[in-house]
Amino acid sequence: MAVAACCAPAAPKAELGSLPEQRAPAGFPRAVRLLTRRDFARVFDDARPFGSALVTVLARPNDLGHARLGMVIGKKKLRRAVDRNLMKRIIRESFRQQQTALPALDLVVIAKPAKRVDRQRLARELAKQWRRIAGAYDDRRDAAGSTRRSA
Repeated sequence: MAVAACCAPAAPKAELGSLPEQRAPAGFPRAVRLLTRRDFARVFDDARPFGSALVTVLARPNDLGHARLGMVIGKKKLRRAVDRNLMKRIIRESFRQQQTALPALDLVVIAKPAKRVDRQRLARELAKQWRRIAGAYDDRRDAAGSTRRSA
């Protein structure tokens, strides 16, 4: 019997050495996640908050050269698991689409109390927050004497 094409060995996975500069990565790899208690504690101890009606985003500069994301979506804030999971998916997708535009920051998104998650509203608020955060840290770099030119 011949081996079917479906049973052929899979192609080797690409290494996650660095994030692409031109387009957002397709997934949410470990390199762009806050993973440990220590990572979260660093952000909670020394971060700048950016609030909205549905979430608060804490931002703290890092030395990694790319943004990383952590989420705190508590059961007391969103009772239903389906709503917590939906919020996480929307946050991850929004971050994935915007991460190349964000400076090197550790970001923690904290959910605020809500009965249900409105997808469009959350996506709009997150897009607005990412722009505010990028602008705030671009301004800080300019004030520090960056070589950025203004027209």
